[in-house]
Amino acid sequence: LIIGGVLLTGGSNGLNQVWEREWDKLMLRTQHRPIPQSRMSRNEGIIISTLAGLSGIALLWICINPASGILGLAAFFLYVFVYTPLKRVTSLAVFVGAFPGAIPFMLGWVAATNEFGIEPGVLFMIQFFWQFPHFWAIGWLMHDQYQVAGFKMLPSGARDHSTAFQTVF
Repeated sequence: LIIGGVLLTGGSNGLNQVWEREWDKLMLRTQHRPIPQSRMSRNEGIIISTLAGLSGIALLWICINPASGILGLAAFFLYVFVYTPLKRVTSLAVFVGAFPGAIPFMLGWVAATNEFGIEPGVLFMIQFFWQFPHFWAIGWLMHDQYQVAGFKMLPSGARDHSTAFQTVF
């Protein structure tokens, strides 16, 4: 589970960095990543990240159970192909990103029991709802950098009372 999870997460994050390589150059927080600094090529990033992500999904599916593999695949797909591109379109990306962010807690339960139920659902919901203040706090602190790169991370699009209220609420 740990090895599969690390590979899956690494692959997802790596493909995110491939996708956002030009925008990562614009932000202090991300400009030192390997691809923006040309320490790794785009193609190397794609190959390594894809192999890591698919290996993680395969390990979860084959070595643990198919339900774990399906959850891993869902998290990978949502993070890379929905959340990542959506960040530059709408702040609803945070809502979409909360799903792959909450899946690992449910995945751990399903890996151990091979069953869905109220317990993994509660674990999922706790982590799902935690994602919003987590993302919005980062979005608040990094708003200027995100704005330069074109990322829409705050619910109102600005550091204002509406965003502050939604984050605390």
